[in-house]
Amino acid sequence: MRLLIIVDDYSGGAGNMAQLLALNGKKQGLDVSLLPLWVKSRPRYNLSGIKCFENRAANLKSKVLNLLRAMVFIRRTVAAEDFDAVVSFITNNSILAVFALLGKKIPVIASERHNIKARIPEGMWRLLMRLAYCRASRVTVQFEHFRDFDKGRFGHKTVVTPNIIQAAPAVKDYRRQEDTPVIHFVSCARLVPVKGLDTMIECFKKIHDHNPRTQLNIYGEGRERKYLQGLVIRYGLEDTVLLRGKTSNPYAELVKNDIYLMTSEQEGFPNALGEAMAVGLPSVVFECHEGIRDLVGAGGFAVQPGDQQEFMKKALLLCQDSELREKMGKEALRRSKRYRPERVLKIWKKCIGEAIC
Repeated sequence: MRLLIIVDDYSGGAGNMAQLLALNGKKQGLDVSLLPLWVKSRPRYNLSGIKCFENRAANLKSKVLNLLRAMVFIRRTVAAEDFDAVVSFITNNSILAVFALLGKKIPVIASERHNIKARIPEGMWRLLMRLAYCRASRVTVQFEHFRDFDKGRFGHKTVVTPNIIQAAPAVKDYRRQEDTPVIHFVSCARLVPVKGLDTMIECFKKIHDHNPRTQLNIYGEGRERKYLQGLVIRYGLEDTVLLRGKTSNPYAELVKNDIYLMTSEQEGFPNALGEAMAVGLPSVVFECHEGIRDLVGAGGFAVQPGDQQEFMKKALLLCQDSELREKMGKEALRRSKRYRPERVLKIWKKCIGEAIC
């Protein structure tokens, strides 16, 4: 089976998942190629053996011309190759793919890789989405909770395809934590407003006031670095809240920590949370949609968004109770195995097979 995956770029959650789907699909006998429409970064993984069609013409100032050129690039690529199906990640890319391939007898699967219920397009783009998704062979979402987006208009053709959570090279060794002098909190996120890292720092200030034996490590980069560093200085947390920048090996950093935090205002399937679960970390997270509780389960605490008091209480509870940390961490690891590549690929194969038929 030959499959083409269309995505924005190699970076971000969708880009990472496109690469994982291609690499793991290859291991299971699929011939998967990638087509990033707006290349801005290098791949996170070694893609040797994966054919990549990069749209290098997307550098014009005119947005309309860029979109038209992208559609031409999609159509020419598909015409030159013998693909069995096309999977397009993210709404706008899926719209372009469907219309670019009008008249071609190839199924297009439109795959939403964010919370489409919270970020559904407006105006003309919503109309185009509805027209495109009516023509798409299948639509996929990350959680059952997202299936009824746009008033359930596409429920009859919608399939739940969760993200892949790779097994971690090493997991948390709880035998060595009995006399831990400092409890290390950790978070991995882009330093942008939607991740709510200012709220996280505010919450951690209260946590640290109650328990000075705590530290917060934040991995990631973004336009809010200066603002967040200012908050750290204002709260006098220079030695305890560390903005550590990007890491190329999140598993290696996560396993050094004890508790994962997430204060996002919006998420789809949070990859970083999944990676923290895979190393066996318990978590305290804002339940920015119902799927988050399904993901975390008894492997962490999901609290209502913005409830800093409850967030702090749950974080302090995990600080004080090493047995609870171990119990929840092991449950997080167990739950992460539901999203191993072989399980997720089985869902994708079934979805693609039905689309081709």
